[in-house]
Amino acid sequence: MLSPIDPHDPTPRHQQAYNRLLEQIRAGHWQVGEKIPSELELAADLGVAKLTIHRAVQTLARDGWVTRSVGRGTYVTAPVAAPPLRRVVLSFGASAANVLGSDYYGSLYRGIIAGLGPQVELILSPEAFGTSPLPHADGVLVIAPRAEAQPGLEALLASGVPTVLIGAHWPTLSLPTVDSDNKAAAEQACAYLAELGHERLALLYSEPETANVRDRVAGFSQEAKRRGLTLTQHEAQASWELTCDEKAGLLASVREGTTAIFAAGYYLSLNVLNTLREAGYSVPADVSVVGFDDPVSAALVYPPLTTLRQPLFQMGERAAQRLLRNADSAEDHYVELLSVSLIPRGSAAPPTRN
Repeated sequence: MLSPIDPHDPTPRHQQAYNRLLEQIRAGHWQVGEKIPSELELAADLGVAKLTIHRAVQTLARDGWVTRSVGRGTYVTAPVAAPPLRRVVLSFGASAANVLGSDYYGSLYRGIIAGLGPQVELILSPEAFGTSPLPHADGVLVIAPRAEAQPGLEALLASGVPTVLIGAHWPTLSLPTVDSDNKAAAEQACAYLAELGHERLALLYSEPETANVRDRVAGFSQEAKRRGLTLTQHEAQASWELTCDEKAGLLASVREGTTAIFAAGYYLSLNVLNTLREAGYSVPADVSVVGFDDPVSAALVYPPLTTLRQPLFQMGERAAQRLLRNADSAEDHYVELLSVSLIPRGSAAPPTRN
């Protein structure tokens, strides 16, 4: 018996149902020639409408996994011959060493490999998207393109080459996208600090022109306004290091009563911890800190960082799966947002000073 699908998963329900049924076939739970349960039974097992199952089964039939016989039912078909090797370009705008070594790129990369499977040749294009021609390929995956890449992405869309974006999206760009829900994540961080009792907050961010930072700033500031909290915003020139003036501005905010800081990037959060420590403030006794992203080192810094964890492996895997589906047939160009998890550790606590 199939377990119900997750109602909180942002993936469309017919797609979730399709994935579950395909897993049953691939795992051999339903053998070639075997009749699968009726649509009514599948709908009851998965906890969705019969129409949702009907759409999922139709897609399975279109993709050659099942055949439908009027009055008899739906049967698993023999697997078709292996498809020809596909060539997929992965554009990520970083060196190959960074892809394999960084938590962000590395986790996405591993998810992409899992999603593409062994039949696909993956070609790495380390140049920032749009700075040089892409190698010929049957599909393209683009990780975290910047705003200035939009014209190139629009040209790629017009060319008809199947393309999926990972980790960035814009309302005006109609390309299939898999991203984390940065806005909801930042709202969650603000709500967490508010529930701890913090009323005066600071928001530190850099690169506001990027789609993810834009959403994080919007989510945190809107939630703070909704809750009637006092918020000061601090923009840093770089995402990995604070200047002396930026440190001074942050410390001035703390002296004026800020009791919690949300750093909308991992390296920014490390800079905040160091800046507070050098100034003689204790975290979280004097100031609480919440960061964004959760590499292994986040649990090893002092104090261990309370942070937001993106589902990076799942993002890469789903993007690859969507690309393969999109290469075979047209698909709605929806943005799939995956939930981000708050990881409470030792850097955030109720305020102890006015």
